[in-house]
Amino acid sequence: MIISGAVALYLFSYALLNGLIVATLEKSLGLTIPHIEISPGENESYIPNTSRLYSFLEKVEDVEGYSPRIISYAIISKGNRISSVHLIGVDPLLEEKTSGINKYLANGTFRFKGKEIVLGKSLADKLKITLNETVRIIFPNGVIEEFRVVGVYNTGIKQLDESVVYCSIYTIEGYLGLKEKVNYVAVKLRDPSIAEKIAEELCSEGFNAKDWGKIAENIMKLINTEQFFIAVLMDTIVAVTGLGIMNVMILLTESKKRDIGILKAIGATSIEILLIFLFIAVVYGVLGFILGTVIAYGFAKAIGAISVEFVAESIRINFVFTAKTIFESFLFSLVVSGISCSYSAYKSSVLKPVEVIRFG
Repeated sequence: MIISGAVALYLFSYALLNGLIVATLEKSLGLTIPHIEISPGENESYIPNTSRLYSFLEKVEDVEGYSPRIISYAIISKGNRISSVHLIGVDPLLEEKTSGINKYLANGTFRFKGKEIVLGKSLADKLKITLNETVRIIFPNGVIEEFRVVGVYNTGIKQLDESVVYCSIYTIEGYLGLKEKVNYVAVKLRDPSIAEKIAEELCSEGFNAKDWGKIAENIMKLINTEQFFIAVLMDTIVAVTGLGIMNVMILLTESKKRDIGILKAIGATSIEILLIFLFIAVVYGVLGFILGTVIAYGFAKAIGAISVEFVAESIRINFVFTAKTIFESFLFSLVVSGISCSYSAYKSSVLKPVEVIRFG
């Protein structure tokens, strides 16, 4: 039972951590954090040579999509209600391939053009804006223009839903006088794990590119912190479990001294006695792993998922049992039981049968 409890806690903790990593990255990657972000270099306000950049991206097989963006602060108003927002100019078709924001539409469409916008549900509720209504947008240069709301999205990310408004990149560049100038380009890859490699290739081409690992550095630090504390917890479990098993095995050795002495007297070697106790350790480890896995999986199924507040949003964390985690828990079970039983196995193997039988 000691090993079973340790394995169950090990699996349960790492399944929760795996779920946190998956939920965090699924919610952030692509939507708020691009796989690769290409931004202006030092002393530049806009990306130079965008046509060469687009040609390069189209030749890279691993690039699934890219979206040039122009970002501007603006004020949106409806009646006497106003709010400051980030106005992002995009090409709807390119943006859908890159961020997938269209998947979070609550109402309307993401296919906008001209004087049309898409905004977040939190912002719409705050300003009491409904679909197809007209709102005023005040640009940084003082230009005031009316836009029609053609879509409302709801990602569940508070910061995004409250402050980001999408419009056509061709419309915003006209009002700001930024023809063929973009603030940054978001890139989506078929495999996010190669983002660093592609970013390095872009840098070698003279572009200022960052992969998602660098962009989401704070998130990765949080995940690493979680991993550290779980590792500390596991070390504690190993120590407590090991001492518990060692105590049981020492008692077993003491109670079986006479039997061990008889075995050695009739010809059993020290190696054979050692192997018997190590075999017992393996059996404990395997049985503990099986029972612990059942317990952990049962608890996870009973709980289902955990909802937590994380970076101003609610994230639903599912328990994720991977083949790697299960294999590691199996090794964990065998190693802990093996090391804990090794002392008793050694003591049993060096017992002298004459002493045991004489004083047994």
